[in-house]
Amino acid sequence: MKVEKAYILSIDTELSQRYLVDAIVSCERMRFPWEEFLGFHNITPTEALKKVGLSTSTPMEGGVLKGKLGMIGHMGIIKQICERKECAVILEHDAIMVQPVTVDIPHGEIVVLGYKLKDIQRYDAKSAGLPKRLVPIESHEGAHAYAITWKTAKMMLDEFEKRGVQSEGMDNHYFLKERFKHTKIPLSITDPISSLGWVRESTIWEEATEINYDFIESFKSNLDS
Repeated sequence: MKVEKAYILSIDTELSQRYLVDAIVSCERMRFPWEEFLGFHNITPTEALKKVGLSTSTPMEGGVLKGKLGMIGHMGIIKQICERKECAVILEHDAIMVQPVTVDIPHGEIVVLGYKLKDIQRYDAKSAGLPKRLVPIESHEGAHAYAITWKTAKMMLDEFEKRGVQSEGMDNHYFLKERFKHTKIPLSITDPISSLGWVRESTIWEEATEINYDFIESFKSNLDS
């Protein structure tokens, strides 16, 4: 399916709303339709679940609540994608688009859109060019930018209803190396990339990190070291 729009996940804090502006500007620069999704802050996971109309058989209290609230925000967007039968990008507030998503997004696959950088000027997106293909990957550092179809969204919702989220967040369940404990949905990345996670002060954790797994060749060759 062709990507139709971007959902941008933010929370009601000054820092998140400031980052949101950069995400919006990047979408508009690509002439890419976008919609903000206001996530959850300073409420319990149970309250957040009720707000988005989700249910899970797994207890949601305890553990790292900020990670749980972040995942519920993602799942709220995923629920909308499923209900609207869309193909869409999900951006966290600190991600920016650097190229349009010009490749088809397959059903039954999560397509990540790019890596994390503190200095986004290091990557020359113009020279790299538009995405031309998808490259299968086993894992990815971060849930800052990815694309799914409504059928993939349905798969993710079904998994969530069965196992909820424990003490981790969206990254652990769907992107990091431990993802295989939670999901069998395959990952790929656009080549060249379409988005960057712009690492600045974290709105959730004490320190934001620039850690990434292995880069694809088109990213390495257009990255100023």
